Amino acid sequence: MSHTGLHQFDEALQTANIWLKDVMEVLGWTEPAQAHQALKVVMHEVRDRLPIPLAANFSSQMPLIVRGIFFEGWSPGSERATDRSLEAFLAPIADAFRNFPGVKPDAVAAAVFEVLSMYISPGEIENVLQALPKPIRDLGKASIRTTPIAGL
Repeated sequence: MSHTGLHQFDEALQTANIWLKDVMEVLGWTEPAQAHQALKVVMHEVRDRLPIPLAANFSSQMPLIVRGIFFEGWSPGSERATDRSLEAFLAPIADAFRNFPGVKPDAVAAAVFEVLSMYISPGEIENVLQALPKPIRDLGKASIRTTPIAGL
């Protein structure tokens, strides 16, 4: 049964739900809204630390709805993240989950990096990680899978 009446949108919705399910699975969560928040806040923090051409190239491997989450609220001409510390990277994640005291921002970031590595080519993940400051890169590298899931 079609949810939207358009096959491409139904497929995009299904794929986005798979990504959210993977975030929930990695974190041991049951709420899709929390998984969406985790995916969104981490991807925005990554995006804001990448050179614009790399952010665009990185997003090209994302499914339609996930790419929309990645670019939501983005203003490429505005100031980029100037504080490139791990603490500054994790602060918005902590803020997004301030009402959930058991949530650890570094675990959320690691989970999103793991899910990204399931679907983004290893070469592109490596390009993204190399563009990030070392402490963030180390968090990402510790989290990535060695082989992506094929087919999505």
